[in-house]
Amino acid sequence: MRFDGRDGLWFASSRVPQYAGISDRSAYKAGLFRLDLDTLEISDRARLPVVEGDQVLGDLVIADDDTIFTTDSIDGPVYRYSISAGEYSTLVPRGVFGSPQGLVLDAAGDYLYVADYIGGLYRVRLADGGVEKVTVPKAISDYGIDGLYRHGDRLVAIQNGIQPHRVVAMALSEDGLTINDAEILAMNLPEFDEPKLGALVGDDFYFVANSHWNRFDADNNLPDDLTGPIVLKIKL
Repeated sequence: MRFDGRDGLWFASSRVPQYAGISDRSAYKAGLFRLDLDTLEISDRARLPVVEGDQVLGDLVIADDDTIFTTDSIDGPVYRYSISAGEYSTLVPRGVFGSPQGLVLDAAGDYLYVADYIGGLYRVRLADGGVEKVTVPKAISDYGIDGLYRHGDRLVAIQNGIQPHRVVAMALSEDGLTINDAEILAMNLPEFDEPKLGALVGDDFYFVANSHWNRFDADNNLPDDLTGPIVLKIKL
């Protein structure tokens, strides 16, 4: 979810087997939607053109008043969506990323950092969709990143694909293509039950500590003893 600065909240929604109470799953498609905070009604419905197989939009970032970027964590592409035109275009095609998740713009707005859950960190050139791998020292892991955010020249990442789960800040080099250092901000906390996504507000990072996504059983049911949502804050 992302606020657009115009009294609206854009969010990604996709059909997944874990949904409860849906009889006709074929009627629910992946897409971006805008909630008008004044009327509490959906003002925009940007359904993704259907392709063969599953599609799950896992995250989004708003670049400007007319542009949203979003990742398909199942099918693999990175999309650009034009609000005024109501159309998607492909920035990075299928086959480049295994499972793109979190994404964030660089300070100049020329590049998009994308976290491939199984491939690590990449930088995408917005002008032509060119993809470059971000170099990471052997002592630092960039795998299993779900949420990805930027605080100055550091990338803040939520890693729930490695053990123990953690939130880390990774310092970028001057050219933006190397991770020079990393600091663990939170790890293996008792509140953690697969931390997932968050939001930056100034120097404060808020994130969902217990998504419970790992608690679904083979039949996509959840246990009865789950805690309510826990949101934690880290002072950056």
